[in-house]
Amino acid sequence: MIGYKGFDKDLKCKGFQYRVGETYKFDGEIKICERGFHFCDIPTAVFEYYSPADSHFALVEATGSIADDGKHKFCTDEIKIVKELTLAEMAGAITDKEVNTGYHSAASNTGACSAASNTGSHSAASNTGSYSAASVSGKSSVAAVFGRASKAKGALGCWLVLSEWNNSEIKDMQCFKVDGEIIKADVFYTLRDGKPVEADKLEE
Repeated sequence: MIGYKGFDKDLKCKGFQYRVGETYKFDGEIKICERGFHFCDIPTAVFEYYSPADSHFALVEATGSIADDGKHKFCTDEIKIVKELTLAEMAGAITDKEVNTGYHSAASNTGACSAASNTGSHSAASNTGSYSAASVSGKSSVAAVFGRASKAKGALGCWLVLSEWNNSEIKDMQCFKVDGEIIKADVFYTLRDGKPVEADKLEE
């Protein structure tokens, strides 16, 4: 089973050191949230446990016995760390996973001046076109924009992935949590000089 896993900056999870390309085995009975190697089946679920802003992520493969919580969290007694994923790759994996509306879903767009939105929990909306927008309102969801002069907004507790361009390429990409203070809920933001700026204020 293919999945996604989060780590700290040293590629550790709960103190255990992982390395890309290695396979690890757990000796004993696995139990979700207690014993075994844990991972999620969708990228957005990983963000509940590891912040997109200061964590590392990887594509993993469970090659042994598997237990789950009936939702999105799994554990196994044998796991392979296939490859490390950047935040942009995680966002791409979100939109590749499923394109529709509702719980654990994704909406994506590639055209200029387009919009992508999602209302389901653990969902994502992404856009790669210039002057486009992405918005999410479901719990623990992600709105990501990769196009020039694009903007994103989300409900309280969601995450925004913002990009800033320099001529013909992205020069900066950052992730922010909608905390209601620094990043307000349901307000469009864009990245300007490395900082999140309310898009509407730039357009005034």
